[in-house]
Amino acid sequence: MWHHVSFHQRTCAQNNFHPLMFGESNFLQLMSEENLNLRQNVSRIESDDEYDSELDDFIDDGPEETEDYSKHIREIFGYDKSKYNDFDEDDECMESNFGQVLKEEFNSAKIGIMEDLEDIKMEQMEKRKKMMKKKKLK
Repeated sequence: MWHHVSFHQRTCAQNNFHPLMFGESNFLQLMSEENLNLRQNVSRIESDDEYDSELDDFIDDGPEETEDYSKHIREIFGYDKSKYNDFDEDDECMESNFGQVLKEEFNSAKIGIMEDLEDIKMEQMEKRKKMMKKKKLK
């Protein structure tokens, strides 16, 4: 069937390659007999559902998918989720409007600036102490 067609044309047709798909040098490299033989020898799995006789002896001792680990952990630690169903007191005060958020942000920024100024003063005092010690040693 392929005896009247060149090797180049035959491999292009078999592998759905076309010279315009690649640059000239890349195409020639792809079409080399060595590369084609490597690609043709690669085995492919046709389907995951395909029966494999080598797996007949394979035993899966792992946990079943239906096993509930959380249930066992709750039993060990005595945790009862229903005990906390009606406990909503902790988030009642978490609602605030834009003005309250803005006020809190302002206060936080003010406190942060005051802490930074205090740190700067402490660093300056430490530098002065070091300078005084150096002067005394000389």
